[in-house]
Amino acid sequence: MKNLLITLIAVIAVATMVVTCPDKESHLTAINNEVTTVIDNKVNEQDFGDIKNEGDKALEQGIKLFASTFAGGLAKTMIEQKLIVRNYFVCSIGTINTDEGSKTLSIGLLGHVFPLINAEKIKESLN
Repeated sequence: MKNLLITLIAVIAVATMVVTCPDKESHLTAINNEVTTVIDNKVNEQDFGDIKNEGDKALEQGIKLFASTFAGGLAKTMIEQKLIVRNYFVCSIGTINTDEGSKTLSIGLLGHVFPLINAEKIKESLN
């Protein structure tokens, strides 16, 4: 009876992992969120000099919003083209091929994607 219970729990656990295994879109979203955070921070760090009136402040905010949106969209497109997600039934792994070889960017498990890159690593890569 005890073995049957352990087997039943194991089967339920594996079935849950298979059903909740994240897809490529989930990996793309998680990675893109990290990249977008870095882009937003970089754009907001930009200084347009002395701004004296409200119209110039609004223009500056508009330019920053446009730059952030454009760069974020461009980054998402590039990641989407390069991202390879391998589904191992109970988990999925997002990788990208570079000149240095294949790099793992994310791991998906139980319906959640854990990005292995963070804002600091992205900033280091940009510098």
